[in-house]
Amino acid sequence: MEEKKKRAYRYLLYLATLDVRTLQIHGKAETITDEDRKKNVLWASSCGALAYWLHNLALASVDDFEGFNESAFWNQYEYFNDKFPDFGFGRYKKSFDDQSGPV
Repeated sequence: MEEKKKRAYRYLLYLATLDVRTLQIHGKAETITDEDRKKNVLWASSCGALAYWLHNLALASVDDFEGFNESAFWNQYEYFNDKFPDFGFGRYKKSFDDQSGPV
């Protein structure tokens, strides 16, 4: 795999980590409504899906992407993008494409 693409995948991990960090902010509300709780549960589920999607990418990065299955990775992306349409998984694909070119 070319270095530009490796860097794009690693940057994708960085962006996702920033989004997962927001779980900490969601949990700090002093006064929280039932509607807020519903939103927080959905956000937490979405972040869990994000972590599920990216955990093998993180391991592949450790091994310098040796044996990384890009096709399976992007198929799983499509699954989570469809399952959590309001989360905005598309921003990760856009970021990756902006840095490496289309998959």
